Amino acid sequence: MTAIDSALAGLRAAERKHTTAARNVADWAVEVASSSGAEAGTCVSDGSPKRVHGADEAVDLARSLVDQMLAGVGFRAALRVIETDAEMKGTLVDLKA
Repeated sequence: MTAIDSALAGLRAAERKHTTAARNVADWAVEVASSSGAEAGTCVSDGSPKRVHGADEAVDLARSLVDQMLAGVGFRAALRVIETDAEMKGTLVDLKA
């Protein structure tokens, strides 16, 4: 497996994590809005922790927000791997020239 393959796998994993977390946050907002009588899409919070029940388990809003941040870190790390790979290949080309 090459560095690029690893980086692409990291980008895909970060994308899946971010998409799942974003969906959980959106579901939470809809649940809060509907339980408070607000219009759909309006996030109303009374300050208490809210949970959205997914297919198998409850999803914690705070965890979903942290997962979104971690996905961003994953994206940056994978991109840095790609940049480093390109720099290394450029150095090798320079050495051969």
